[in-house]
Amino acid sequence: MIINGREVHFAFTVGSYCDISDYVVANPDVSTATAKLHKAVFMAKAYNEAHGIDDTLTIEELRALPGADMVILSAEMEKAEKEGTERTVEAVEKKQKGTSK
Repeated sequence: MIINGREVHFAFTVGSYCDISDYVVANPDVSTATAKLHKAVFMAKAYNEAHGIDDTLTIEELRALPGADMVILSAEMEKAEKEGTERTVEAVEKKQKGTSK
């Protein structure tokens, strides 16, 4: 997503999940819309850290976007969250000893 002329990406990680959860607990009266902006900041930070990018997305930048961009922002975050929660490793069960007939 382009925000203020730069490409911004999002990643859903354990850290970003913890950050947004902590934010919501610490701010129980915050609106869903404001919580979503904070989630975007945390997810952008997670992406940047994973890719060695030194850039910070701010709440102020997000609040200044046109209202229609909230739809795009939400879609980009949902896509990243879906990708971040997909199983990437298949676990194989160990065979139990002593169960042969």
